[in-house]
Amino acid sequence: MNTTIKTNIPTALLSYLESTAATHANQSFRTQALDSLLNQGLPNKKSEEYKYSPVEKFFKELNFSSKGNSPNADIFKTLNYPKLRGVEVFAINGIIVASSHTEPVEVSGSTIKIQSLKQAMLENNKIADTYLGQLSSKNQDPFIALNNAAFEDGIFIHLEKNAIVEEPIHIINYVTSQENCLIQPHHLFVFEENSQTTIIETTIIKGSSVGFVYNSLVEMQAAENSKINYYRLQLGSKSDDTKKAAVFNTQINQEKNSTVDTNTITINTSWLRNNHNIVLNGTNCEAHLNGLFLINNHQHVDNHTLVDHQQPHCQSNQLYKGILSDKSTGIFNGKIFVRKDAQKTNAYQSSKNILLSDDATINAKPQLEIYADDVKCSHGSSTGKIDTDALFYLRARGVGEESARRLLLHAFANDVIETIKNEELQMTIKEIIEKQLYV
Repeated sequence: MNTTIKTNIPTALLSYLESTAATHANQSFRTQALDSLLNQGLPNKKSEEYKYSPVEKFFKELNFSSKGNSPNADIFKTLNYPKLRGVEVFAINGIIVASSHTEPVEVSGSTIKIQSLKQAMLENNKIADTYLGQLSSKNQDPFIALNNAAFEDGIFIHLEKNAIVEEPIHIINYVTSQENCLIQPHHLFVFEENSQTTIIETTIIKGSSVGFVYNSLVEMQAAENSKINYYRLQLGSKSDDTKKAAVFNTQINQEKNSTVDTNTITINTSWLRNNHNIVLNGTNCEAHLNGLFLINNHQHVDNHTLVDHQQPHCQSNQLYKGILSDKSTGIFNGKIFVRKDAQKTNAYQSSKNILLSDDATINAKPQLEIYADDVKCSHGSSTGKIDTDALFYLRARGVGEESARRLLLHAFANDVIETIKNEELQMTIKEIIEKQLYV
């Protein structure tokens, strides 16, 4: 290891990383990730990509040797989570604790494998060995590096060539701990040529008053002609909780003619960051990234996207919306990167937000970085309060003020929700938002 160690990395974290490195010395991607993290340090206000979301404070009191006590699978008997049709996978802190399918099974006539990533590694699964740590290894984000350097387990999903799974795979993940600790699941999803499926990941962040950092990483390979829908529902509580931080890293690699739709819905989480990175690594790819967040009190949500157009004739669309009240803070930092060879790129990016109070804050930074000369790219951002003319119009027709506000907020949110192709999930999210809207 030839590394300059940044001083903002706590001594306890260094000791933990050293012990982990010794355990995984045979995996080169982990060594590279550790070097990257130690060179960068933890993000702070001087880090351009994290200037509005410094995270050092969350690491100060963590016990890195602790796994964190967590409940068993029985918790899901009492937990309130969306009940959706399809294959259910139950996880606590990102680790499978129960599933309707844990062995390779036939779903809708196709074979799909869902199992613990650790188990797949122990079995020397060739697919897992090929992609694990490779899809995200070039990303220098410190949280991705931290996860790659020290994760222990996660979920492995493999869809074979030509498999079309119509039933969605629903991962219900409960994040909690009784101790201050670092929680790092690592998921690997590999979809082979001509495969199609829908993954729904519902994460519920609740629990005790202790603090923790939840740092998850999804690596996804979408092979040639694959069509993948990946929906994330992130649910917290209405209260302020200044001790918990959740970082969701998603690294997607798309090959020729593939289509990936993602939609991230975030409701009432105290401090949360989504790092969403897509590499369009083949011609005629489509990537659609949509997101919606509703927050209040002192809550903080940061959506950070990067779409890397590497090949010609690809298109990407991004639409992120936020509804903020009280003293909450939202961030959107999105970049479209078009490389020299990516001619005929069509890329669009939009961020729109409504502030329901004078103390709510939004920081939006849409970016274009283009090195090709035959492209159609645009970006934009707007933030404001509820349209008073529209409000007046509705009230003039006998609609009460509160109902009129709700109608306008629903209409604002629906642009994102209606991009979800799973109708059952779409209806569920509408019901959740109905209960959460503050006017």
